Amino acid sequence: MTSDKGSQNSADSQRRQERLRHSGLRNTRPRRHVLQVLAVAEQPLSSREIHSRMGAEACDLVTVYRCLADFERVGLVQRHEFGDSNARFELNDQTGHHRHYVVCRVCHGKEPMDVCPPHWLEEELRARGYSDISHSMEFFAVCPHCRDDSHPGAPQRQ
Repeated sequence: MTSDKGSQNSADSQRRQERLRHSGLRNTRPRRHVLQVLAVAEQPLSSREIHSRMGAEACDLVTVYRCLADFERVGLVQRHEFGDSNARFELNDQTGHHRHYVVCRVCHGKEPMDVCPPHWLEEELRARGYSDISHSMEFFAVCPHCRDDSHPGAPQRQ
């Protein structure tokens, strides 16, 4: 007897493999492993974090880099730059929807923001003759928790 959660995990795995197949990339074991790690991640992960969660026996770190580069090229993942010179990745959903984040300057916590810049900005760029438009946008601020003066590392108020 299969549990509901087991059935859901199997269906999710099949959907990921279908997306991989439709991307034109070969369905290899390392690619499946990288997709699995990203599928269960609660926030974007670096290449090293992905490799660590896969286990060293799954593949080497260079293979993880190559998988992520391929996934980014075909739109399976979104790259995030959080100001620490360490790219992080998360799965794009099947509709192409993606997320932006606000990053706390003090604790480096990340909170997703499910909003995107107004579409009129893209229309303005098209009107100027640009094509193949994409964007990357992250916000940096001090979170409410760190704004409290009693938190170590909190900015000093004047």
